[in-house]
Amino acid sequence: MRIAIIGAGISGAILAHELKNTVVFERSSSIGGRLAQGYFTDQNVFDQGATLFKESVDYIQNGKQSSFNFLQYLQNNIPNLQTKSLTSYANAYFAKSGMQDIAKQLLAQTEVRLNHNLERISRTNGENQWILHFSNKIQSTFDIIIFTQPIPIAISTLKNSGIMQDWDNFTKFTSEYRSCLVLTAIWKNLPEKIVDKIQNLPSTSLQKDIDDEYISIESNKYPPETKSTVIISIQFSAAFSSRNLERWCDKEQTPLPVAITSGKVYFEKFFERNQIPEMSQIPPYEMKARKWRYSSMETPLLPANEAINFDSKIFQSYQELCQKYGVWLSGDWIWASKIPRCAIGKIILSDTIKILYTNKMNQ
Repeated sequence: MRIAIIGAGISGAILAHELKNTVVFERSSSIGGRLAQGYFTDQNVFDQGATLFKESVDYIQNGKQSSFNFLQYLQNNIPNLQTKSLTSYANAYFAKSGMQDIAKQLLAQTEVRLNHNLERISRTNGENQWILHFSNKIQSTFDIIIFTQPIPIAISTLKNSGIMQDWDNFTKFTSEYRSCLVLTAIWKNLPEKIVDKIQNLPSTSLQKDIDDEYISIESNKYPPETKSTVIISIQFSAAFSSRNLERWCDKEQTPLPVAITSGKVYFEKFFERNQIPEMSQIPPYEMKARKWRYSSMETPLLPANEAINFDSKIFQSYQELCQKYGVWLSGDWIWASKIPRCAIGKIILSDTIKILYTNKMNQ
């Protein structure tokens, strides 16, 4: 049996690592998805999407509640990956080589085809396999397809497949996606006293109901090129992001005027809140912007504030629909976007697919 995985983010990486002998297709030119890493120079790096992961998550399966330890999973499956805890955020960690490296190392033994934008799928003449049609005119045939993309992208890919309506009906319960805008700035040649003040701040801070809701001091996580360098990222609220999504940055992540103005306003606010007024007079050396149209689902299939219930009726219905067509829509719209939740979700799905695989091979 041949299995195709669409998307090389954390979800696709864990699926491929668990299932083996799969092929991963990624529409962009790099691995990582929401674990993407950005660069000002080779030594001045930062996380553009997920900046950390929680250690563990609770789930229910076969009537039993258990705890899945994602940190232990990484240590068992990527022995060379070094992680570090965040003192400002309980039970939170990041990869010392960058969050993107988690996906890269999980996919180290997998065939990954970058720059493959899947446009649609269709049945073979015998109707027992799926043909993948890519925008570069390449076609590939597989028995099972696993989508890890957001629902709107996955559903649009199913056009003319004969199964779009079933999936469209099943996912109508979902609410809108949150958008997310990110702005990262670098300051160079700062006085030692200012650098010390910034280094003594919490590496991350979250304040709901304000525009600049999440701040990450990336230079506290990843040592920059020189000690006089500071790198700070802002992830903006859903309301702010929705208002400014289409005028935030170009394809090269160069900030457009709205992002530049926002940077001036919100970085100054950050320094004022933390009593470093002198930074208000020092403009960033450079800024980079990033936008995520489908950042996270407001109301996922399995509630985000509860243990993941793999015994629930809605999850069983979901699996039945996947099995019916051999097409698995398995993005984080099911269990919410937190990395450990995605990880245990993909492991459970992988186990299910392995069982189906074995049964079909033995028939």
